[in-house]
Amino acid sequence: MFLLTASSSAVGSYSEMAGRIKKHNLDPRRALWGITECPDHFYQDGDACCAEGTGFCCNMNGERCFCKQGQLKQGIREEPNGCGSTVFEKSSGISLATQQKTFFEMDAACRSHDKCYTDCTRSHKECDDEYLRLAHEACANRYWNPLSWEFWADMFLWFNGGKAQCHTKAGLSWGVMADSPAWLESMSESCRCEEDKPLRWRYKGCYVDDSERNFKVFKGRVTGFLKVINECMKKCSDYDYFALQHFHSDSAECYCSPVLNSNPNRYAKVDDGQCEIDYISFAVGSFHMEMLGRGWRNAVFEIY
Repeated sequence: MFLLTASSSAVGSYSEMAGRIKKHNLDPRRALWGITECPDHFYQDGDACCAEGTGFCCNMNGERCFCKQGQLKQGIREEPNGCGSTVFEKSSGISLATQQKTFFEMDAACRSHDKCYTDCTRSHKECDDEYLRLAHEACANRYWNPLSWEFWADMFLWFNGGKAQCHTKAGLSWGVMADSPAWLESMSESCRCEEDKPLRWRYKGCYVDDSERNFKVFKGRVTGFLKVINECMKKCSDYDYFALQHFHSDSAECYCSPVLNSNPNRYAKVDDGQCEIDYISFAVGSFHMEMLGRGWRNAVFEIY
């Protein structure tokens, strides 16, 4: 009975969604990405929409965002809220709760999509195509995997309707994203423009880290003793902070972040000695101590 009830609910939500999308002339298979007009609080400048009162712009085809003057910087990225968009809610009348209920199978794909829409380096279509891949994978894991209870329920109770609906919803939602301004509006809230200036850094302290990472953006390893600080700063020039960790054999891991500390209770500031690296420079015959980071210890720097 529970399985039948769950299936009936899903069918109802899906039918409502599909009907309203058809009513509002939203083409789920549109081949070209991008918007045809700029949303409120943006003005059109050539093939781009620019936020009023700022120099922040994004191409209408979703190719990239840029600054008319200055440098594009990554701002604070909001936490993902799963499937659904308030932008789509306004345009279609379908509530956020209904959207989330309808696309429950692909919640993880939606959350990954939310994160992509706040990354200043990602394009509109790149984010949407990644969502489509993850959404289809979610359907496969739920309805095509014999180890999943939904596989057997779909086969014997839903007559394989769950498989068909799930993959159809994945494609339907992907198509609706094509001409939605959600990517543009999310980028405008997550990115900003700063005046061009020479890059400089200042040391902010030594902080604890763990596998969840205080600084989420990994830029690989940078090399060269005293060069590692400047090299990491260059790689993180789109951010306000960078960190070095696990220095050894002439290189260190490089991480970037728009904020100094994403969770002060979790990532405590510790004594500088826990980030300090000692070495001898044979070139100048001197002994040096630098804050280059150790295992699970971030030597944090601010770009200013």
